[in-house]
Amino acid sequence: DNGDLSNIKTIEKEVKKFRDRLCKDKKYLENKDYQKMVEQIDKYWTKLFADSIIVKTKAGRIVIQPQRTNNILEQFFRKLMRSFRKRNGFNAMEKIIKTMLPDTPLVMNLKNKDYMHILLDGKETLEERFAEIDAKQVREALEKSRSEMSMISPKIKKIIRMPELPKSIVTLLDRKASGY
Repeated sequence: DNGDLSNIKTIEKEVKKFRDRLCKDKKYLENKDYQKMVEQIDKYWTKLFADSIIVKTKAGRIVIQPQRTNNILEQFFRKLMRSFRKRNGFNAMEKIIKTMLPDTPLVMNLKNKDYMHILLDGKETLEERFAEIDAKQVREALEKSRSEMSMISPKIKKIIRMPELPKSIVTLLDRKASGY
């Protein structure tokens, strides 16, 4: 997923066509890579094509399509960090990291086996682990983080509150990828 603003049903239809084409290919029974790919598509089908989430905000209702991968954010923060290192050196990174959204670095750790072992705490999947989370505690932590927003610079707060931020990020990445 490269973050295109395509309709999820259109994407689902095209992936189904692709999957069917692989299965009908003469080489399918011989080609382990094809078989593994189809197995992965089948295994994660429901997660790949999750329904949109409607969020009520002060600005109105916003429809959010869950990311099918974390690739967009990883690319965005890699480019962001690279540009700050080039401009400011490593000393300025501490300030940037302190103003960064708190959970951003956690995404990169999901490939670290030791981190996942600690995070899963004996469970097989993240879904099982998340099922144990108390919604009341999450709400309290969210309220606490809102009160701590005063530590974030006003410019960053303004950017975070922009309802069009995800679309702006995607547009920026598209421009960079196409060489503009």
